[in-house]
Amino acid sequence: MDGTARQVERKGADENAALESIHKALAQILGATQALDSGSTLEEAGRQWLEAYKRAHPNAAAGTLAQYRRCLNRTLQSRLAQIRISDLNVPLLEGVVTSISDERGAWNAKMARIVLSMVCQHLVRMGHIERDFAAATTPVRPAKTEREALSAHDVDVVRQVLIQWESTKRRGVGPNLDIRRILDIVLGTSMRPGEVLALRKRDVLVVDDQVFVSVNGTMQPNGERKPTPKRARQMRIICLPRFAADIIMAKMQICSDAEDYLFRTRKGTPYQLNNLDRAFRKFRNWATGQQLFDALEAPVENVLFSTMRKTVATEIASLGDVELAARLLGHASSETTRRFYIKELPWVDKRTADLLQSAFGYSD
Repeated sequence: MDGTARQVERKGADENAALESIHKALAQILGATQALDSGSTLEEAGRQWLEAYKRAHPNAAAGTLAQYRRCLNRTLQSRLAQIRISDLNVPLLEGVVTSISDERGAWNAKMARIVLSMVCQHLVRMGHIERDFAAATTPVRPAKTEREALSAHDVDVVRQVLIQWESTKRRGVGPNLDIRRILDIVLGTSMRPGEVLALRKRDVLVVDDQVFVSVNGTMQPNGERKPTPKRARQMRIICLPRFAADIIMAKMQICSDAEDYLFRTRKGTPYQLNNLDRAFRKFRNWATGQQLFDALEAPVENVLFSTMRKTVATEIASLGDVELAARLLGHASSETTRRFYIKELPWVDKRTADLLQSAFGYSD
């Protein structure tokens, strides 16, 4: 019961047998819905909503489903078990969201409000309530930590420190040499780290000595490859600058099969995003401890894979082409690129220089 019409067909030895089979199938399909009434808890409604959501969205990303399930089972479960459908109202859910914000932070509260709204919408479709009470609660807007783009100088500093880190001798497992290579691919393409990790041999195209990559997937936090980037419309083909093309071609040489990932662990398995992030943090902590980032113009906290995308966008836009930067990043609108990725300083009309020279300049 998710609002989608479906035809139910069953066979039987005769008409009565077929009807009985259909009735059993309908009872099976509607069983969870019929079990709900005004005295049912919101926890039960939440479980039913998630099953309905999975049926209505068979291609939903595994990470999205895991996030919803985690919200229901961890953030909301104890609270929803105490709320009956008949008791639902805006002040009640406002209190739930507020308490989550106080106890677990704004991001958990924002996700809880989203899930509560979808559960309410499910109950509206089922005829148990008249409106989405969660939608009327106060929106949760977590404070954003702004990470600015790095300058070309800072990128050079990070690269030089990475080279130094790679040559450092230590016991046990040595530094991950792929960090600098992945960083350079991000700088040469503006791809997200997950999109870089999802590159396979088959995604590389060489035409007239120009190397192209097809951005058609991303590695998810659970280690599975999603067959599209973050959004399907962001599929694109990018021509690589020479420094990035050299890395890709070197990786191609060690791939035997078209389905092989270009970037793999020492064991030959695909990288997971959390492992890559952990390795990068390890490098950054080491460099900070050695005071090797003292030459940075930006705060050390800005040395992240995510800021590299902003760095690329800012550099392309500084040449006067925001539309090109938007296409490179896979954005549908250049406004998204301008608002969230480009560190853009407003230009003041140069006539002010003439006016000030006339007013305060020294006489010849």
